[in-house]
Amino acid sequence: MIRFSLFIKASLAALVATMMIGCKEEIVQEVGVWKADDNNFIDIVESDGAYRAVVYRPSSWDSTFEKVEYPATVADGVLNIGLPSGPLPVLYRAEDDVIVVFGDTTYARADAETTRMELDTRLRQIDLDKKDCENLQNQINAARGTFPDKAACRAFMAPILEQRPQSCSLLFTSCNSF
Repeated sequence: MIRFSLFIKASLAALVATMMIGCKEEIVQEVGVWKADDNNFIDIVESDGAYRAVVYRPSSWDSTFEKVEYPATVADGVLNIGLPSGPLPVLYRAEDDVIVVFGDTTYARADAETTRMELDTRLRQIDLDKKDCENLQNQINAARGTFPDKAACRAFMAPILEQRPQSCSLLFTSCNSF
């Protein structure tokens, strides 16, 4: 009788364990860092069952690069990025290990650690360039109207224009008003 009771308990425990494994939420294959090209990346992150899509892309405001975060959800096995215009489905193609976004843009899986480090470095450089641009513009603003002639203006502007980061647009750099 004791053996039968132990057998029943062991069988029930195995059944419950099997049911719990079967109920476990499906692993979302889209989690990771994805690269479409040198300027378009998506980092899909999961934390405590909540998803987030970090999009790295050319800035819509200037000629730099930006990082934008969106919430993401999983419904019926499809990850959806919560854009302001509505959900954007991210389709995973297992045979290629790629995701397809916007219906035709394919992103290949990238090495997460290396890519995140490269993207972070790129964003830090953009911040430094913006600060350098502001400092150069402040120098120009402080010197405006103080040049006795075109030659003095050009002599002042030459090193500033050489130091200017590629994405920097400076105002009042022309010396033609003399």
